[in-house]
Amino acid sequence: MSEPFVVMKPSELRKMMIDTFKEVLKDTEEPKPKEKEETIPMPELVKSRRYGCRNTVAKYRAEIMAEDDNQSIVVKRGSRYYFDPVKFDDWFMKRKKINEEKLKVDPRMR
Repeated sequence: MSEPFVVMKPSELRKMMIDTFKEVLKDTEEPKPKEKEETIPMPELVKSRRYGCRNTVAKYRAEIMAEDDNQSIVVKRGSRYYFDPVKFDDWFMKRKKINEEKLKVDPRMR
């Protein structure tokens, strides 16, 4: 019996070789490091003066932690609290809008 052989165009052969190399390289690639979690310590958040004084930020922290223990806005590492600035800002703005809506209903709530 004779050995079977395949007839291909050079462009098809080239494409097949490139695909094979890509598969091999994909298996050997090092995994990309995950993006560093962008958390900032509470004193840095207080220094921004955007959310109020230290006691106000501590009050917000307590509210967030009371709402849900599995939240990712505030994280405690050691004795320090770290905030995810993007998620905290979203939470803060939602809280602010809710408060504005309450004031529209009853302005005496100031």
